[in-house]
Amino acid sequence: MKRSGLYIIMCIFGLLGWAGCSEDAMLPDGQTNVPSKTLLTLNFAIEGENAASRSGDDEPEHPAADWEDDIVTLQVFIKHADDTWEEPIYLWDITGSPYTIKLNDLDLTETTVYVGANLTMEQTQAFIRQETEQSAYTFSTNAFDLVTDFSPYSTVDTDLTGRRHIAMFCTKGIKPEVTETSEDEEATPIEYTGQFTLKRLVAKILVTCKTDENGYVPVLKKNAENFEGWIRQSDVKYLVNGLNRKTYIMQQIDPKATEPYANVVDPNNRLSESVSNNGDFYFQPIEGAYDSPYLRSALPFVKTSLSSYTEGIYCPENTFALDETIQLEGQQPQITHVCVAAKFTPQNLWVEYDLFDYVANQQNIEPEVKEAIKQLRPSDGKPGDVVEIECTSEAVASQLLLSSLQLANNRNEFPEGTYFYHNEEKTFYTYGAMRRNATMDDIETNPGVFGDFVPYVGGWGYYYTYVDNRKDYNPTPDDWNEFYRHGQVERNRYYILNITGFTQPGSSVTNPNYIMVHTYSFPWKDGGSGKITLNPEDEIRE
Repeated sequence: MKRSGLYIIMCIFGLLGWAGCSEDAMLPDGQTNVPSKTLLTLNFAIEGENAASRSGDDEPEHPAADWEDDIVTLQVFIKHADDTWEEPIYLWDITGSPYTIKLNDLDLTETTVYVGANLTMEQTQAFIRQETEQSAYTFSTNAFDLVTDFSPYSTVDTDLTGRRHIAMFCTKGIKPEVTETSEDEEATPIEYTGQFTLKRLVAKILVTCKTDENGYVPVLKKNAENFEGWIRQSDVKYLVNGLNRKTYIMQQIDPKATEPYANVVDPNNRLSESVSNNGDFYFQPIEGAYDSPYLRSALPFVKTSLSSYTEGIYCPENTFALDETIQLEGQQPQITHVCVAAKFTPQNLWVEYDLFDYVANQQNIEPEVKEAIKQLRPSDGKPGDVVEIECTSEAVASQLLLSSLQLANNRNEFPEGTYFYHNEEKTFYTYGAMRRNATMDDIETNPGVFGDFVPYVGGWGYYYTYVDNRKDYNPTPDDWNEFYRHGQVERNRYYILNITGFTQPGSSVTNPNYIMVHTYSFPWKDGGSGKITLNPEDEIRE
């Protein structure tokens, strides 16, 4: 690479938008006789600020969080016509726009200029390698927060990373335009200007929930006969899984692609090859991890406030070309998707008859809850029986689940809220009722084995969904590959998913259930919403 002497002049005007006109450059303090022949003024816009969404111009705008537009450093790359490169130029402590760079004896007439923002030294060199060796950037970590190479993990303050800004890069290189020349080059330098559009190198994903006036998400009894109960919006969490571990610093667009949702070239573009090479992706099942520090709380869906959402988890771009010679189904670690954890309290419970006497003798139970449980006691029951009841409130069901653990001394140390789901009967049991119906040899000799009963630890169930770019989408695809084909996650886009209801218990420990998704993708500042019905059965419609 070539190295030219340069002096950096920053014309600071207070941010009047990311695009603007340059004033006359001023030399830095104390530099009155700097030899120079070139001034390069850079003007910027961040893609999405005034862009139309893919779903139409009538969708509401989604602003960025205040700091998501911050540019704290700039990196300038100059490529000559003979494919040689200047050393990257680093600009620090950026506080205004536009930016003027003073170069010593550098002719930009036959050059191509690229600009990045907030890149590390390694990422700066990765772009040069991308252009000279066609190599990609590999994330330095292999965990849910690998995106912290480029951005914070999420918009919520966290100790997972110290990064507080987002890496960006221009959408294409430009040839600077000459704006002023002089016959006396020693007295007046040649001035060039360049207009750049920057893209953030990450996408952002948010999950919201439809709720009633009491904050509950609808529980829809569509395909599970006894699936009735309560899920609070505050007890719904999510994270992004199936993360791409390779990316290009400057986004690569395939001009031959016919579909706009699949025109981005990815280092792991051939899905058939990456299926057997999951080192290119990070994936980790989350069943049982309801207390994971990577989970973020879903927000209530308020249609009238749709344009005010800024929250979300950041993730790398992940696009692909689907090979028709392979058939995929279910949860794929190489396709970015959203995992949802939801705490469910069943309304219909099988309980041990002795539990009613136990509750009646407890002094620390709310009187109205104790009285409601007393009214549920079957008149024809007897000690040793297991009886079915319909709880009148979430508080009643929660108390019965807790008291059952206490009555049996909770020898398996399950947390509060745990219930047991009978796989064959599709019914819900307290701990004590389960112990009376399960094979006792299993319980005593094989910890964690309960016959046909599946423990939902803490009441948490787990679902997953893919991000789908189609606006008009029937959530029951005839072909899984067609469904995956549209699950592209593109940088600098904001995906908002709206959970409209749960239709069946999620996964407990193994065998994750499927859910269908209807999601719109939008430029960062022109967002939209999609709808999800959390449902593992293909034949269920919204």
